Amino acid sequence: MAQNPILFAAIAALVAVLAGGLVTVVAMRVARRGRDLRDREREREQLQQQALEQEREERRAQEMMELATSGVLALAATIPGVRLATQVARVGVDVSKLGFAPLVAGSLRRIADYAESDRPAIRRSLADDGTLVLMFSDIAGSTSLNERLGDEAWLALLKKHDAIVRRQVRGHRGQVVKTQGDSFMVAFKELADALHCSLAIQHDLRTEEMPEGSRVQVRIGLHRGEVTRQGRDVFGLNVALAARVAAQARGGQTLVSEAVKLEAENIEDVSFGKARTVHFKGFSNAITVFPLQSSDSKGAGPAATSA
Repeated sequence: MAQNPILFAAIAALVAVLAGGLVTVVAMRVARRGRDLRDREREREQLQQQALEQEREERRAQEMMELATSGVLALAATIPGVRLATQVARVGVDVSKLGFAPLVAGSLRRIADYAESDRPAIRRSLADDGTLVLMFSDIAGSTSLNERLGDEAWLALLKKHDAIVRRQVRGHRGQVVKTQGDSFMVAFKELADALHCSLAIQHDLRTEEMPEGSRVQVRIGLHRGEVTRQGRDVFGLNVALAARVAAQARGGQTLVSEAVKLEAENIEDVSFGKARTVHFKGFSNAITVFPLQSSDSKGAGPAATSA
């Protein structure tokens, strides 16, 4: 019996050791369960992110499909990170059936959208008040013209058109911001330069000899407005507005916004036709546009010469 206290003490010590071990095991299991929960939470967030990415891709694919079915496919070279072959495969375009035109035909709406999302670097064209003049242009009826000419002659015509536009833009101190098919987005600091450049482009396209004797008619739109700055880039709704003004023009016609018309009252060699009011998608108020006219007999205004 005298040894009972020692036995009891040994048993108590053993129980304490076992209890401590049990507590350690429980703590380790709790910690492991916490890590498992965190891992599952990260996995859930990753799955949600993947689902969002897939949804964005599906929306993009749908937009490209709608663009293809409208007969206009934006040239992929102007879209960062996307190759032409990828876009063609995505929308299932059969080039052998549709010809080359749908792949290079201009799209003013699409080029404006990309300009807003890409925020092109046109800050150097900003005027002192933070505004710039935007000019959009594209060939009217380009798809039917390509179909009539055939691909080889159409590409020769595009080359000639491109050379005329770029020559006049350089000569009038403009900056080509983006091209897409036969569409151009150009920025100017001075309104007079933009107006005279537009008139000179229209004049040259009317008077210079074109491949296959074709007549090329270009729609041009001009708008001046403030832009939003982000770092070295600029973007904003005025980009979309300028493109939509151009989309309202007829072939061979230049339209300007009311802001341009008001500022141009004292600019020589230009005048304006009768105003008309139009409604643009995404703009709550009606927009007034004016056809640009030249005051000289040739209808060109000051033109740039070939380099």
